[in-house]
Amino acid sequence: MDAVEPAVLRKRKRGNAISDSMRVDLLITHMTGLSHDTGTQKSQGKNNLHEADGGTKVVVSGVDFWANGMPPRKFIILGVVTSEIGAGYGDADIIRSAVASETRQKGGDAAIQINENTSFSGIVRLTPQMYMATNTKTMRFAVVKYVQ
Repeated sequence: MDAVEPAVLRKRKRGNAISDSMRVDLLITHMTGLSHDTGTQKSQGKNNLHEADGGTKVVVSGVDFWANGMPPRKFIILGVVTSEIGAGYGDADIIRSAVASETRQKGGDAAIQINENTSFSGIVRLTPQMYMATNTKTMRFAVVKYVQ
């Protein structure tokens, strides 16, 4: 009976190691944003011509991203894009890249950041003594097309 117990314990340890490594892989996937979600809502309304005073701008893949203000030129709003990803290092860059692709696909020239939220997603067990919280970052952008 003593010879059987170590084999059973080894299997359990190996099994736990595999599940822990799977947890770490899932965490890395969640944190690095290898999966993301982008949703688009079409804009509707009578007066859709806007012009603002400017703000801060970052260009990603040929698309102007405006925060803390709006473009200092005439534009129309084509719709709203919402992108969600695991919060972590580089998450905003990954979201902007996905939104840039969606903006170009919808015929837009720029995206205006509407809001940014981070929410608690859960707890991941990394080792028997170590846990880590996971968060989800959601950013919303107005997709715009420059006029004139």
